[in-house]
Formats: sequence, C-alpha cells, structure tokens
Amino acid sequence: MYAENNLIETYILDSIRLYTKQFKGKGSKIINAVTIDQLDSDGFTLDKNNFAYRSHVQKPMNFRLIYNKRLGYSYDIKPMIKIKS
Repeated sequence: MYAENNLIETYILDSIRLYTKQFKGKGSKIINAVTIDQLDSDGFTLDKNNFAYRSHVQKPMNFRLIYNKRLGYSYDIKPMIKIKS
C-alpha cells in the first residue's frame, strides 16, 4: 500500500514502442520479452505507424493504447514501455 500511495506518483510514462508480427488464422496476443534483444527476434518488427497512446491526466502510469490493424489479420505484440521518475 505504501508503494501505491507514495512511490507510483513519482513515476511517469516516458514512451511506448510496439514490436509486432502480422499473421492470419488465430487470435492476437501480447508476448513477453525478457530482454531488449528479444524484442525484434522471431519475425517481430518495430511498428511506428499503426498505434497511438494517451496518458491519463490524473494517473501518470495509466494509458490508453489505440492500435490500427488490417482487416482480416491478427497481431502478436511485444510492448516496450519506458518509465522514468
């Protein structure tokens, strides 16, 4: 509870990058990457054009992610979220 009430307020969302892989035939999902080197492995590429995000005014760690996808395709997404204090 201490962290939620005192520490989270000191951090802000600095940037978001999405690494995506497009395909057909199954549902989209979020993929975890343990290291930065794994973000662009296995056919994932940095997507600079198909998404936007908006930070919440009162809660700096909350955001809304808006992703534009092609009709008929699904995407696996590896997000990289940079936080600073």
